[in-house]
Amino acid sequence: MQRLIVKFAFFLKSKSFLKYLVCALFLTAFFIGFAVLLYSIYNEDIFETIFAAAFGFSASNILIYILGSFSRYFEDSIKVNTNTADMLNIYTPEYKKTVSFADSSVDLCYHELIVHRTGFSYEVEDDPDKFFELDDFFTENLVTLFDTHSSSKKNNELTVRMDDVKQNGKLFTFCLSRSTFFNHLITNRAVDFQISKDLSIRSFYEFGPEISPLNKSKLSNHVGINALVYLEDGSVLLQQRNKNATISKNCLTASIATRLTFPGGKPCKITSDYLMKGCLYDYLQIRLALDIQKVKKENVKIAFLGLGQNIYEGGKPQMYFRIDLKGVRRDNYHKMLLHGFTGFSKIDVDKKTHIVDPSGIRTARGGAFTVPSYNVKKRRYVEKTFAFERSLLCNFWHIQQN
Repeated sequence: MQRLIVKFAFFLKSKSFLKYLVCALFLTAFFIGFAVLLYSIYNEDIFETIFAAAFGFSASNILIYILGSFSRYFEDSIKVNTNTADMLNIYTPEYKKTVSFADSSVDLCYHELIVHRTGFSYEVEDDPDKFFELDDFFTENLVTLFDTHSSSKKNNELTVRMDDVKQNGKLFTFCLSRSTFFNHLITNRAVDFQISKDLSIRSFYEFGPEISPLNKSKLSNHVGINALVYLEDGSVLLQQRNKNATISKNCLTASIATRLTFPGGKPCKITSDYLMKGCLYDYLQIRLALDIQKVKKENVKIAFLGLGQNIYEGGKPQMYFRIDLKGVRRDNYHKMLLHGFTGFSKIDVDKKTHIVDPSGIRTARGGAFTVPSYNVKKRRYVEKTFAFERSLLCNFWHIQQN
């Protein structure tokens, strides 16, 4: 009984259309019943007045939901400009990259720092006591910038910042420190919000023609982890963002598209082994709900593809990987899942995993993409159209470079 009450409380707290509809119908029924009672006692005028009030109340609730959905639809474009042509007008032509698909190619704006080659090696210098400090510009506009995420789920957590990448021959060193998710929201994920006419974080700090190097950036820059997971039959897993994600709502993104978190969820020092492999074993379970015991760790092949700065989010550092799962195919994928999985991360939780044939991805109108998504019940691919998160295109670019 208590569990049902808790579920009902969460339902009332939600912003779903069903919640607004149920509440509107319930209150309408209540008012009508009340009006009928009064009508039997008094006269027709009172009935009409109460009925009109009930109808108006119900209509306003549904209208509030529609307006809220409308604002959510445009929230991302207000915060972050993902128009490649606009970015290439600001930044150097060297950032222009091309990703090839079955029927055409797509341009994106991206600054690669590392494209992995044989013989490269990597190490981590992590300073857990070093904490990112916001510039005065952000503290003075904090409330305004934070309010740009009004339709997104927000939960502040400690994050891992990338301060710098040093190169010594074929050895690369990732220099890490700490920040918070809220710092990230008011810097990288509000980079194009117009604080006033012609004034935004990008126009103030990242006005071009080159993006600031990581060691000079004023943004929070937490480490992004992006991986494309390929099954044995060649299909790839793509995630669909939730409608309350802080970026790229409802868009398709990589199999794993998240920030670097801590082992076991508890803040600690980041090691080279965890950054390059260990975290990905965790994310296969946390983000994709794959049971590593069933998949078997020896059947998981992890390849580091490279590192770059996401220009759209103001130069955010993102690490790209490819993961191949031996023995996992589209017809047995669901048997490899953790039953009863609920997830550990409350930020940017994905809505659905799609099993996609990458060779069949085609461009569509309005910058969208048509993807063949495998339907388990029908046992065939069904074409669906989605917008792509820009980091997914960067991941495909790195795949093609390797």
